[in-house]
Parts: sequence; structure tokens; C-alpha cells
Amino acid sequence: MENRIKYLRVKENYTQSELAAKTGLSLRTIQRVESNQVEVTGHTLTALSTFFNIEPSQINSKVNQTIINIRLINLSTLLFIFLPIVHLILPILLWRKYRKLNPVIDEAGKQIINFQILWSIASLLLIIFAPFIEHIFIDYVSIIFLVIALSILSNLFWIARSALFINKEKYQKFSIALRLI
Repeated sequence: MENRIKYLRVKENYTQSELAAKTGLSLRTIQRVESNQVEVTGHTLTALSTFFNIEPSQINSKVNQTIINIRLINLSTLLFIFLPIVHLILPILLWRKYRKLNPVIDEAGKQIINFQILWSIASLLLIIFAPFIEHIFIDYVSIIFLVIALSILSNLFWIARSALFINKEKYQKFSIALRLI
């Protein structure tokens, strides 16, 4: 598990030097805290909790491994851009690996994979029927590229939206009504 201070520092896009300067702590102190050489107490605890606007008790906790695993499952679906079928295989393998660790990972993984399966089916059907629709209604405009582009954009939007909910730990927000798994 990653150190909480390092996680917060990277999330806020600060270097160790910048964090040291902004908190009034030494660079060496920041390095020792991030490498888990010391437990944060006293002035260091107060300075860091004030800077990151979190409770002092949260400083010494580790980054939630559940969030990291769910992020990994969600981000692995981005492979649809380069390798179309892998965006289903890799998330399923990751979900099967991590689902026993926590029921939240199991449920969130199901929701992510469920959406990807439905998205794949819907995209495939739209791509198959696009030439027929084009021939019947719009003989002079090719809509297949429009269908593919909108399909890709919709999946990118859903993955980004899911990533935001994962960061806020609101896993139920990205569920959909139709469940396949």
C-alpha cells in the first residue's frame, strides 16, 4: 500500500520540495514520512493535516487498496482503443483476481464489466446496422464513421465518469439498470 502523504502530494501535483516549502517542514522530513521511516506526530502531523485539509488521524493511514484495485479494473477498459476485445478480457481477469478481497471490489468490478459488455454489444449492433440505415435514409452521407466516433466517445466519457466516482468512493453511482453478470 502507498503512503497517504505521498498519495495526497502526487494527487495535488506537488514535488517533495514544494510540499516541504509550503508546510514549513524540511525536505528530509517529507522524505522520511513518505518512505515510512517515521510515524507522523507533533508539529509534522499538524502541518501536514492543515495543509491537506484532512483529519490528523488520516495522515498515518494507508491508501485504500480497494480504491486502487477498482481504479485498475476501470482503467484497464481503456484498452478498447487499441485492442478491442482486450477491454473485456483484462478487466474480467483483474476482477476475478481481486473480487475475493473485498465485496466492494466485487460489486464495482461487476458494474464496470457489465457496462463494457453492454457497450460492446450496442456498438457492434450499431456498426452492423449503420450501412442499412445509411442506405435507406441517407444515401449520400456515410454515417458509419460517425457511429464509431460516437461509440468511442461515449465509452471514454463513461470510463472518465466512473474514475471520478471511484475517486470519491461513490461506487453505486456508476451502476446501470440492465445487469448481465
